[in-house]
Amino acid sequence: MLHGAKFIRFMLLTAVLVANTFVIGLLAYMLIEAKQQQEREVRTAIENLALLLDHNVTESVGKIDLTLRELVDRLERELRLHGRLGDTETNAVLADRRDWVAKLTDFRVTDASGTVRYGPGVVPGGDASYADREFFIKHRSRDDSGLIVTNLILGRVSKSWVVSFTRRYNHPDGRFAGVISAAVPVSYFAELLSGLDLGPHGIAVLRDADTAQIARHPAIANPNQQIGTKTFSKELGAIIASGVAASTYHTKNAGDGAERTNTYRRLSAVPFHLVAGMGAEDYLAEWHGDVRKAVAIATIFFVVTAMFAWLQWRSYVLTEKAGDERRIAAVAFESRQGMVVTDARNIIIRVNRTFTELTGYEAGDVVGNTPRLLKSGRHDADFYAAMWQAIQQEGFWQGEIWNRRKNGEVYPEWLTITAVRDAEGKVTHYVGSFFDISQRIDDEAEIRNLAFYDPLTGLANRRLLTDRLVHAFAKSSRSRIRGALLFVDLDRFKELNDTLGHAQGDRLLELVADRLTANVREDDTVARFGGDEFVVLLEELERDRSTAAEMAMVIAEKLRAALKAPYRLQTPQPRDWQCTSSIGVALFLGHEETVETVLARADQGLYAAKEGGRNAVRFAIDPAAPIPGSG
Repeated sequence: MLHGAKFIRFMLLTAVLVANTFVIGLLAYMLIEAKQQQEREVRTAIENLALLLDHNVTESVGKIDLTLRELVDRLERELRLHGRLGDTETNAVLADRRDWVAKLTDFRVTDASGTVRYGPGVVPGGDASYADREFFIKHRSRDDSGLIVTNLILGRVSKSWVVSFTRRYNHPDGRFAGVISAAVPVSYFAELLSGLDLGPHGIAVLRDADTAQIARHPAIANPNQQIGTKTFSKELGAIIASGVAASTYHTKNAGDGAERTNTYRRLSAVPFHLVAGMGAEDYLAEWHGDVRKAVAIATIFFVVTAMFAWLQWRSYVLTEKAGDERRIAAVAFESRQGMVVTDARNIIIRVNRTFTELTGYEAGDVVGNTPRLLKSGRHDADFYAAMWQAIQQEGFWQGEIWNRRKNGEVYPEWLTITAVRDAEGKVTHYVGSFFDISQRIDDEAEIRNLAFYDPLTGLANRRLLTDRLVHAFAKSSRSRIRGALLFVDLDRFKELNDTLGHAQGDRLLELVADRLTANVREDDTVARFGGDEFVVLLEELERDRSTAAEMAMVIAEKLRAALKAPYRLQTPQPRDWQCTSSIGVALFLGHEETVETVLARADQGLYAAKEGGRNAVRFAIDPAAPIPGSG
């Protein structure tokens, strides 16, 4: 008897040590997995935020460059027609084009010597000059210099830190006439950075091509972190030196002492470096709470199992039931995930509180039933057959599955099923754990909408339209059927904003989007480029150029007529507002031109429509026999 008691005591002690070691190991594994998952989610979040900022900058740069191109054309035409630039007219054009880019930048014009002649803040006869600026020297020496984006510079006229976008303009004989510059203040980039939700200890820093700091959010008073400084971590220095376009890295001790996960991205439209980071103190706060809970659970489990073993060695013989209870407890039953335990026949014998919170079913509703009562009907028999085959072969399955709550609501969850086996390897129970992933799916959909669709009208944005243009060119190249691109601009839209306010202006844009969508084919694409600019992509019109042009003209006139009809606005009383439109049209066939060329030609047609008095449709300049527009 004494020998038997010693053996039982030895076995119980061994069981306590093994069970606690297993539970501690399982809790540690779950905590490690949870931390890694949190870090993966943070990496994805900051990478998406950096990508979104890149898209915003690209869109702004594209609009600025498009405006610079238009100004180059305007100034060169003035020089061609009049031999000089008129002071009043040039300044008026610069002020007007500033409205085109939502007052984002100030446009200034120099003469061939580099003296700043026109633009806001320019004093007639003043001595402000760009002659020694690197961009001016490059433009003067190279006919094909194109768009030049400067590093961070101190504006000669504004006396503030800016980033300038510049283009050259010429005399009619091709001689260098001067430079047009668009100075974007660093406050614009600071505002963009402030829109990134990086948490209380997060930071976002934008640097120019020479690594000088352009903007930082949040701003701090440290002189080493001011505009123009080049102080940064050795990790970031190594990434920039490697030349990679994007990378995510971790810093244990940043300049302010914080630990962060950071993402680096070299912006696509400008040679700038973006770093966005989230503080570990923020994104691991919940995980640290889980660690404390795990320690408490492990301590309680040890005390309970030790007391249980102390009583058992004196009065009970280990039973198979006690072994089952220890195996079930080893799966850390009470957790923040929903959990359900079934027997070997898949009959539910136990659920936890989180299960009830997620599904709406109380324990009494499900115990004695099978998990089939949760089925949503979205998965076929093959799905469940593959799932159970994996469980039988590997003892484990996890994946995304749709189930149904007690109130009938269908929702997605991440489900893990584990087979529990006895000492002989026979399955005695199945343990399922799951958590609701609805929010994650919603977040992914929202990120996609932000990346591809205009938030006000729901129309495609510039990026999505560009993608569809590429596909349309490829389709046209195969079929040899022409398509067309329409640039639509509302006439005197600014008058509505100034008269009735921006809220009514936004409402008008929504109504315009509805009319454009309603008056084109289902396969056509309607996009908003920003402000009151819309673009319509018409695919597969006709092979014959003249016929395709006639079809494009009919559709354009239909849109112009639809947009001309009065709009019912609330201001606050109902009133009608009439707003005409100007439309530029450009045909395309396959890959005869680039996307950028067709966009530029359509914009030329729009410019011609506005120059002709607005409320008109004009075809873009086309080398292959111009097609007259309509008014």
